Amino acid sequence: MEPINVTMKWSYPRPLEDYKDNPLINSCGLYYITRVIHYKNGDNKSPVYIGKTARTFSERFYEHFYDYEHYSKGTPFLHKHGDFEVRFGIIQKLQFGSNGMPANIDFEKLLLATESSVIYEMKKLGISTHNLVNVKQTNGYTTDYDIIVHKQVSVI
Repeated sequence: MEPINVTMKWSYPRPLEDYKDNPLINSCGLYYITRVIHYKNGDNKSPVYIGKTARTFSERFYEHFYDYEHYSKGTPFLHKHGDFEVRFGIIQKLQFGSNGMPANIDFEKLLLATESSVIYEMKKLGISTHNLVNVKQTNGYTTDYDIIVHKQVSVI
């Protein structure tokens, strides 16, 4: 089977506490959380979480913050120091090979494969992923679908 070309549309980074103001808040897809630590000689920005949701970002982020506020274990990245930013990414376009649309695409599996691909490509580009708290996806690669991810410039 030919690879599926997935084009992601990403929002501009916003402060994490302002996630509800993102125009994509009622969409689903991937989210990318970074933190900036300010030092005297400059800032250090690093990824801390790359997640996926087939539900709305609003629902998923409620879980992150609800868990943090109501259960002491909470979401791991919320325990880190620094200024957090978040980008939301939605699948803008799927392009299938010359055979057209494969039957029975499972959207959740497609999101998982896309999340794995994004993390893998970050590693290939030399972006450190050792601070990512979603260990399952940093230690393995989900290959339910053979995909090629294309990034569309941040537009929202």
